Amino acid sequence: MEDALIFYVQGSAKSPYRIIAEGEGSSFKIFCSCPSCKRRGGKPCKHIFALLQGDITNLVSDNADEVYELRVRSEGSTTLEVSALPAQTPAYSSSQFSRKDLETIEDVVSEYKEEFENLGWATNFQDEWIKKEDGTRKKVKRFALMERFKNGNPKRKPRLTLDYTPFDIEPSKNNLSELAWHELQSRSRPWSVKGKDSRSMGTWRNPYVPIVLFIEIARELGADL
Repeated sequence: MEDALIFYVQGSAKSPYRIIAEGEGSSFKIFCSCPSCKRRGGKPCKHIFALLQGDITNLVSDNADEVYELRVRSEGSTTLEVSALPAQTPAYSSSQFSRKDLETIEDVVSEYKEEFENLGWATNFQDEWIKKEDGTRKKVKRFALMERFKNGNPKRKPRLTLDYTPFDIEPSKNNLSELAWHELQSRSRPWSVKGKDSRSMGTWRNPYVPIVLFIEIARELGADL
C-alpha cells in the first residue's frame, strides 16, 4: 500500500475510524473501518462521502492537504459518481485541483477579485487584528466577501473569508534548528476558511485546499446573489 492515502476521522465511537484509499480512476477503491461500512460489505459510508466532498470537519489526522489528492484520484470512479450525500462544502472541481500556482491570499485577490465582484460580492482585503481567547491579539490576512443590501451597499459582516495568520516572525531554516523547523511545519495550520457568522470550515497547513475551497464556495454562493 505504498501509494495508499490514509485518513483518520472522528465518528460516534471513542476511537477514530481509518479510511484507506488506493488506486485511481476506474480502479479507485476506498474503505472505512466504521461499523456502517462493514455492515454494508465495504460500500462507501458517510465518512468517505464527506472526504470526497471536501468536508474535513471530522478529520483528526494531520493530512488535510492530501484531501485534494484524494479527489483527483477518485475522478472517474463509481464511488465518486454515487457520492450523493449532501455536504457542508461543495465538491472541488478537477480544473482547480491541478492548480498549485495560487500560494498566497494576494494571488487569490489578484486573480479572482474582479470575478467575485462581477458575481455581486463586495470584496475586502486587509490585515485585521483578531482577539484571541487569552486576550492577546493576532494579525490575520483576510480576503472577505460580503453580500450587498438592495441599495448596493455592502453588509458589514462577511459571508465568506479566506484567512492566513502570519507568524510573529516568519520562520525559516535560517532562524530555527532542523528539528524545530520540521516540528513547526507539521503542527502549524495558519490557513482557514470561515463561513456565515465566522463558522470555521477547517484549518490547513498548506494553501492549496483552502484556496480551492474558498473559490468554489464563493462561486456557488455568488450564483444566488
